[in-house]
Amino acid sequence: NSNAGNVIAKLGKGRPRIMFVAHIDTVEDGKKAIRPVISKGVIRSDGTTILGSDDKAGVAALLAGIKEMVREKSLPTIYCVFSIREENGIMGVNYLNLDKDIDFVFDIDGSSPPGQFINKALGNIRFELQLYGREAHAAANPENGLNAIKASGIIISKLKLGRDSKWRALNIGTVSGGTKDNVIPGHCILTGEVRAFTVPEAEGMLNNIRKAAEAACKDTGCRYKLIEKGRDPPLYIKETERIVSLARKAAAAAGIKFSLLTLPATIEGNNLSAKGYAVLGLSKGGRLAHSKMEYIRIKELEETKRLIVEIVKQSERLI
Repeated sequence: NSNAGNVIAKLGKGRPRIMFVAHIDTVEDGKKAIRPVISKGVIRSDGTTILGSDDKAGVAALLAGIKEMVREKSLPTIYCVFSIREENGIMGVNYLNLDKDIDFVFDIDGSSPPGQFINKALGNIRFELQLYGREAHAAANPENGLNAIKASGIIISKLKLGRDSKWRALNIGTVSGGTKDNVIPGHCILTGEVRAFTVPEAEGMLNNIRKAAEAACKDTGCRYKLIEKGRDPPLYIKETERIVSLARKAAAAAGIKFSLLTLPATIEGNNLSAKGYAVLGLSKGGRLAHSKMEYIRIKELEETKRLIVEIVKQSERLI
């Protein structure tokens, strides 16, 4: 499908039409083999790599659920999408060309306990800020130079980095510039992102960066260029939507406590919602993702599988 590298399976027929999504990439490239260690109902790595339960746990739970459901005589239409490049923000789901007439979409991701369904998640805008000064010898004629790194420092000092009380976040991820120790740096690049629950908030945060750059350039004589590198829309699904009712019924049938979750992060469901699908994130458990201390309980994998199976069963009663 669109030759992006997503792996897509379809089974069953008729209504309802349900799509489950789990991303197959992890935050590390996998060149070093992951050696899982199972002890007392908990799965960890051997401590030299991540475990990769983000999102291999989602993949495993989905495969286990499908393995159980194919024993049924009849199934509704089910799409299983194993997507690529979630971790680096490319979002393989952006390249899906599946039928728009899908009733429910569940994005299996997130480290909260199973039973917590994500209906609200941050959108983001990724940016690059280029600063242009003028090179000069740092000792012989520094007065002829315009220090682009100095301008970057002024900008960073004026920004409120981190997360605020409304869970909006601003981060400068990389700073690069200069050529030699004895040359006033004539160029500097900052990259980063802003995250917020609404597009106007995110764009307002980006505008604050623009204002800080204008002030710093006025002070230093440098020039700037702010480039948007990409964005993921916020996710918001109302509690009154049918998909929320389905999730609630599935959790009850699986014997798992149901709740809705606001997530201070961005998931693939954001992009699928923007495509017009009814989407909820389905938390699959695990802790300390993206670290060598990452772990997940086997019980959480089993609960996630039960939720997937019950979502399919209960969905047929809503159509």
